[in-house]
Amino acid sequence: MANIRSIEEADLPAVVTLMCESFPRRDRAYFETGLQRLAQREIPEGTEPYGLLIDDDGVKGAVLAISSWHGSAEKRQLFVNISTWCVAPSHRGEMARELYRRAGERDDAVNTNLSAAAHTLKTLGRFNFRPWTTGQFIGVAFRSHRKAARILSPEQALLRGLPQSEFKKLQDHVSLGGLAICVATADRIMPIILVRRRVQKVVPAAQLIYCENVPWLLEHGGALLWWLRARGFIGLIIDANEPPPGMVGKFYPGKAAKYVRGQEPAIDVDHTYSELLYLGL
Repeated sequence: MANIRSIEEADLPAVVTLMCESFPRRDRAYFETGLQRLAQREIPEGTEPYGLLIDDDGVKGAVLAISSWHGSAEKRQLFVNISTWCVAPSHRGEMARELYRRAGERDDAVNTNLSAAAHTLKTLGRFNFRPWTTGQFIGVAFRSHRKAARILSPEQALLRGLPQSEFKKLQDHVSLGGLAICVATADRIMPIILVRRRVQKVVPAAQLIYCENVPWLLEHGGALLWWLRARGFIGLIIDANEPPPGMVGKFYPGKAAKYVRGQEPAIDVDHTYSELLYLGL
């Protein structure tokens, strides 16, 4: 009889095979590397190390449930990022939906879906996921640069008072290929984390995955764009519901919409320790 249980280390080869069959544009190395990264992360007590699977004389379905603590020790939130949901044709329907429901059922967590396929949106609505952001904006310039700011490395920011927990977060993402810096003014240091992207699979850009206050960044972001251009990136990709004020670029409604259920995320953009880091796009 089919049952849903935690993915264990011994299941990983079969899980990778199913994922390769379900997502044929990805090779085994992509999923093997991602699962290896998940195994090496700090796993919150009481959460799944990888996610859940359907066991019915073999692996017939799987979904990753990437858990992590976000925020300060005083105001921390549990995030569960649900990713790579795939089910063999023989087990689609109610069993597949139950697998997804179980992965995102925690009401005491921020449950996220950062890469929802069009055919999964009905399931998301059924389980009370709501839009977090509904599109993406690619910014290439600011209309004004009145606010003075400069870029600091994580090490420089640490010397200027950046909390150790934020410094570790930046280091963690750099170690796995992310971009992490701080935008600083005389009275504030804003940690920023980005991942490398390619627009139309060709043009290099950087996607914002961590920023606690996007309106503040928009006031002081000229330094960030100059920093990106110096490294060959044409612009900044921001998840948004509408074109950000004061920024020049193009808004793509409906592109890469993000969904959430359970608790409300405490800050504007927080996709840290998610599939965007461990798996990539």
